[in-house]
Amino acid sequence: MRRVRLLTILATLLVLLMPTAQAAKVVTIGIVTDGPIEHISWSPELFKKELRVLTQADFDVRSPAAKQLGGAWSAGHIAAALKQLQKDPEVDMVLALGYVSSAVAALSGSLRKLTFAPFVMDAGLQGLPRKNNTSGVRNLNYLSGEADFIRDLMVFKSVADFKKAAVFIDVHRNGVTQKCTQKWGQVSMLFG
Repeated sequence: MRRVRLLTILATLLVLLMPTAQAAKVVTIGIVTDGPIEHISWSPELFKKELRVLTQADFDVRSPAAKQLGGAWSAGHIAAALKQLQKDPEVDMVLALGYVSSAVAALSGSLRKLTFAPFVMDAGLQGLPRKNNTSGVRNLNYLSGEADFIRDLMVFKSVADFKKAAVFIDVHRNGVTQKCTQKWGQVSMLFG
């Protein structure tokens, strides 16, 4: 179900690029990943393949290797890669494929290119922009799972009445935002 939603949103974004003439328009997609991707259920290749199948009647979707950038598991590197693709005149659309890449893209503010961030976890906790079921940010589309960490933690507390919980976050590596840090402070207040 989630895969169908992802691909439907991507195809819709590509329709926004559709030319008025009938010829298939070349659309170059830049991809930012959190880091090297191995042994997971999705990959940039899967996204590219599905996009080609869904849009082949209208678009010639391309994603050259030079437009696929890894973020070296660092929010700073991911932000630099995202910025590079946003400025690249040969790129029409950017995919942020990864949890950190999606968060960095969603928190980047105004974007020059259509940008899709399909792996957002708990948008509320991360303080991501949201306006009337949209991002409210020009050229940004993100897909957020229904995760609600605070709710889940409270349910867990109701089942196992614990006094302390520890959550480990590498703020330097994963680019945790100030808003997210403030939310964690609020969570700690709930538990005393």
